Amino acid sequence: MFDKTVFTKTKPNLILINTARGGIINTLDLIDALQNGSVAAAGLDVYEGEKPIFFDDHSNSTMTDGVFLKLRSLPNVLITGHQAFLTHEALQGIAHTTIENLDGWQKNGVSIHELH
Repeated sequence: MFDKTVFTKTKPNLILINTARGGIINTLDLIDALQNGSVAAAGLDVYEGEKPIFFDDHSNSTMTDGVFLKLRSLPNVLITGHQAFLTHEALQGIAHTTIENLDGWQKNGVSIHELH
């Protein structure tokens, strides 16, 4: 969704915030846009290749994802690990919704949260 084509059409004071999915942004194009001023800044809670970075313990290893290293080195970028789901309230909500889905499927084969 967000790539070089989009970034060339945006106003130069754009601050891009992504808390949805890392894959909706072409990270290499974002880096170019941040460096050339097409995008003023980025706040990212997700990253295109986040799974091996955010969900593993790297205490005893060296970061090898060059794109991520470049992105996080930019002074106009803030990256947080995708942790929004780890709050007490969010986990309680996930558990509640899951139980509602299972109850619905057991009772009549339909979830109240089913997507149509």
